[in-house]
Amino acid sequence: MIVVSILIFLLILGVLVTVHEFGHFITAKLSGIRVTEFAIGMGPKLWKKQKGETLYSIRALPIGGFCSMGEDEEANPDDPHAFPNAKRRRRALVLAAGSVMNFLLGFLILLGLNLTYHANTTAFVEPVVTSVRTDSVDAEWTQLFQTGDRVLRIGGHAIYNYYDVRLFSSLRAEGPYDIVVERDGQRITLPGVAKTHFDDSENTYLGIGMNQLEPATLGSRIANAWYDSIDNVRLVWVSLGELFGGRAKVTDLMGPVGMANLVDSQVQAPNASAAEKVMSILSFAALIAINLAVMNMLPIPGLDGSRLLFLAVEGVRRKRLNPKYEGYVHAGGMVLLFAFMIFIFFNDIIRWITGGGIGA
Repeated sequence: MIVVSILIFLLILGVLVTVHEFGHFITAKLSGIRVTEFAIGMGPKLWKKQKGETLYSIRALPIGGFCSMGEDEEANPDDPHAFPNAKRRRRALVLAAGSVMNFLLGFLILLGLNLTYHANTTAFVEPVVTSVRTDSVDAEWTQLFQTGDRVLRIGGHAIYNYYDVRLFSSLRAEGPYDIVVERDGQRITLPGVAKTHFDDSENTYLGIGMNQLEPATLGSRIANAWYDSIDNVRLVWVSLGELFGGRAKVTDLMGPVGMANLVDSQVQAPNASAAEKVMSILSFAALIAINLAVMNMLPIPGLDGSRLLFLAVEGVRRKRLNPKYEGYVHAGGMVLLFAFMIFIFFNDIIRWITGGGIGA
């Protein structure tokens, strides 16, 4: 089954890369910018076809792809179809289009799951307090809440649904958190709320109950898929914050081997039905799609976020940076990214060999 899982993972990766590069490609074409090559994969060409000014190719290694527009080259100033000669706003749209397409794909997958697999769901739980426990050891925390409070923010994070309450109240163990609620039409800040411990040894989310339901209409399903997508974006930022804040280690990161292992665990889940397995794999694909969208917008040399940063600098200077030196920066960034990917790959392998559990 591991072979099947690897093939599924490679299919997911291939689709995500294709969608990303197609975003660049179609936006460039619509903007009148020349695309010299549209490639899926890296390494030697397995297939190629020249159509008009664009070479279409499939390459041997399913680990990436590219849409070449000559962005790091010195262009003929009289060539209106060269990427460097296009207006800045058009170049910015082309650069951002890949991530936009990945985010859109992730949202559409989640929306599809809401409309199909979760079609029997009749209601969604709202982030509204419907009960308050007062029998805790530290009841003073619980008593900050009142029934009818709608939770708006926890620790600075916006709350859209019940699952956000669980997510953002679990980031810092027992708290405390500053929580903003809407009470009788007013926004009220509850300072220093901590998770409460009860005499019966139960731990609940902040000592409050939530069972107010919103009917699962088409509009609420679309909204729920949108909020799930936004939560996936926020998870990336939270993870980066944990990493740079020293609360997580680089060795905790998961690479392609770890992701393939996660797919395998979903494929081989013993008590899951075929529909549940498909749902889990599609949810994972949506998560990776949105992760790719966010990560690619980071200002790291070699990624689209860095190219947008250079474009912003160009806008401030009113003059383009030397494309030769800009190319050196991006090329150096890609080398470092590949080195980092190799590190993560071997870290996954080491955890697997030592029994540490990939992605654990």
